[in-house]
Amino acid sequence: MSCGPVAQREKGGYILESLVLDLNGSQPVPAYFVKPKGCDGLLPCVRCNHTHGGDYELGKDELICGRAARQSLPYARARTGQGYAA
Repeated sequence: MSCGPVAQREKGGYILESLVLDLNGSQPVPAYFVKPKGCDGLLPCVRCNHTHGGDYELGKDELICGRAARQSLPYARARTGQGYAA
């Protein structure tokens, strides 16, 4: 598996990286990686499995936008606020 950053920006106190993963050599997979702002060293990382609840347009954006059925605070903000990458 390989990946490459496509873009990076600050969002609400954390850094959001947009990635494209190469999982099988034929289908590029868009993904996000988030880390607390100002942290450049190693961090514990927690994977987020999105559920989208049938809203397939939401997909990976659930990490940064959240979904009321799961939790009120978006996962990216919650985890980076605790010092984790996700």
